[in-house]
Amino acid sequence: MTTFDAVVIGSGAGGSPLACRLCEAGWKVLLVERGRAFQRDEFDRDEIEWCRRDRFVPTPRTDPHTRRADEGQRAGLTSDGWISTVLGGGTVHMGAYLLRAHPDDARQATRAAAQGDRGHDALDWAVPFGDVARFYDVAERDLGVSGAPGSGLPPVAAHALADRVDVAAKKLGLSSRPTPRGIL
Repeated sequence: MTTFDAVVIGSGAGGSPLACRLCEAGWKVLLVERGRAFQRDEFDRDEIEWCRRDRFVPTPRTDPHTRRADEGQRAGLTSDGWISTVLGGGTVHMGAYLLRAHPDDARQATRAAAQGDRGHDALDWAVPFGDVARFYDVAERDLGVSGAPGSGLPPVAAHALADRVDVAAKKLGLSSRPTPRGIL
């Protein structure tokens, strides 16, 4: 029987870089992925088909996934929370918009409670924002994020309509910048 130093669940944007880093450090890693490997010819250009939630995401009928807002509620079937069940995770078919979180994102529940909003299920992060933020540069380099500050990779070419929006924004005194994307 083979012994591993670590088991990483999921081969998406989180699992793959983690497994890579552990292997580079000399660890013997087992990367477990539930989804199958799709071949290039399986990615057709049918936009309606791609909008269906069950293309790469299991439906609650075939793979029950439940959610509840709090302990007092009965859990219900949902596909919320699933990104993709495919080798490579959501990175296989995502638009690859890779925005950095803001410190306020780490305090959603605290901010909502301060505003008197208690009717949601947001949570504060378990880890302080500063402990996570320092890894953005590393993650962006590992994932190959085009257009991120300091990445060294140029932004992805903008759509022709984006140029028109930029011109209109400048007339209003607004500025724009490229969206960091994981597409090279």
